[in-house]
Amino acid sequence: MTKREPILDALATVLQVPRNEPLGDVVGTFATLLDGAAEETDEFFNVPIFEFTARPVLLIVVQAETGPERDAAIEAAVELYAAAIEAAAPLDANVTDVRVLPPEMARQELWGALPMKGAEVTIEIDYWADRATG
Repeated sequence: MTKREPILDALATVLQVPRNEPLGDVVGTFATLLDGAAEETDEFFNVPIFEFTARPVLLIVVQAETGPERDAAIEAAVELYAAAIEAAAPLDANVTDVRVLPPEMARQELWGALPMKGAEVTIEIDYWADRATG
């Protein structure tokens, strides 16, 4: 098992969200942790150590009747999850840094459904491993 898997599992546990769940019927708030894009790698040769940067994405979707209610709900959800991540860092002994990036908000009409609004929050996690596969 790579070092990445327990880190992502720990992050999902801290956030109390599932990993890689498809968007289902949204009632209230839906969130899932997506594994994210490919990682960057640096290698240090004195002692073979590899440093990785993982970029999982937290997908958040909220449902509310009015635009202001949707805006308030998505902002509250983003703040809640960001605070949970910051309070739980470093997540694992191999983690050297955790950064929550600003959210990317979806258009007001999400997938043609007016009462929903979404955001993607990228989380950068720097960690090390003793092999190139992570």
